[in-house]
Amino acid sequence: MEKVNFMKFLIYTNHLGRGTTNATAITIMTSDLANFLKNKGHEVLVVGNKNLIEEDVRFDYLYIQGGDILRAYKLTNIIKDFQPDIIYSFMRPQSLVLALSTIIKKFDACYVGSVHNTDNYLKYHKSLYLPYRILVKHLLERLDYIACPSKAVVEDLKKTYFMKEEKLCVVNNFIDYERIDKLSQENVEVPDEYIVSVGRLEEQKNYKSLLRVFNKIHKEFPNLWLVIVGEGSQRAELEALSYSLGISHRVLFVGYQQNPWKYIKRAKLFVLTSWYEGSPQVVLEAMYLKVPVVSYNIPPVVEQSREGKCALLVPAYDESSMAEALIKVLKEEVDLAGLVENAYKRSLEFSVENFVERITKKCSGKLL
Repeated sequence: MEKVNFMKFLIYTNHLGRGTTNATAITIMTSDLANFLKNKGHEVLVVGNKNLIEEDVRFDYLYIQGGDILRAYKLTNIIKDFQPDIIYSFMRPQSLVLALSTIIKKFDACYVGSVHNTDNYLKYHKSLYLPYRILVKHLLERLDYIACPSKAVVEDLKKTYFMKEEKLCVVNNFIDYERIDKLSQENVEVPDEYIVSVGRLEEQKNYKSLLRVFNKIHKEFPNLWLVIVGEGSQRAELEALSYSLGISHRVLFVGYQQNPWKYIKRAKLFVLTSWYEGSPQVVLEAMYLKVPVVSYNIPPVVEQSREGKCALLVPAYDESSMAEALIKVLKEEVDLAGLVENAYKRSLEFSVENFVERITKKCSGKLL
């Protein structure tokens, strides 16, 4: 990474958290980014919507309460006092609040919003949402840039909100190699043979599909388990489904884990069945840990895997094809060594250094 002069960063997020079910990929990324910038000598202020931290932090944290307009007003005052060079907001709701703040007063800083999922058109494609889509377009385009973790998110924003191409840029999410290396070595009691999936137990992750797929293959592999790492509102429903399918004796729900990597590292393979994602970090983490990845071919994973060179991709939501793919990997009927090595090399491109370099380069003209 090129040397970056001392700067002041303001990061706006919903909340922080690593240690409980309140943690998400974004809350963890926020802390990792802030800590990285602080360690590099930059001045960092994180602003959240909730007084929720759940971890020791080495940077300053403020929280703002109220509705979007009140939060925008409070954020404007914080920006005025802190005088940052770069403002980065995580997720669309916070980016809209940041955009609202520019109506009150836009300061001499680089304003970068972000959107992290590809479900915008899915949610708002109906004609009744057209006024809302136009409003979001005009608000988000008040920011200097909108960072997207994948080209798929860029295309979703263009299709949904008719956004200008020049306002959108791909800034890949990052993973913490050092933390993964360390924590993946921790001991954990797991079955001798298992496949794993990691994520919130919510509709987006499509775990019902995963359970049905596992039901198709488990008789062929009598010693194989399915380990699901995560917690969420669908847990009871998913556990009930595993019982009704007759596979509960081979499905292990371990709940939310602060350290999911120890489960990933020992697995035969990692499987993703999500309906949609923005750029699933857990896929990158499995790639980094040299665990074969099998996924429905949703656009962000196609992009991450270089169109299947780093993961085995299956036609989206085709459960029979997914079952066949899992069997091929488990029987080593594919070039696992080549797939895993390609995946590992690809994962090394998703560093926090690259993330910060991309943001600062986009803002360089604005900061001159």
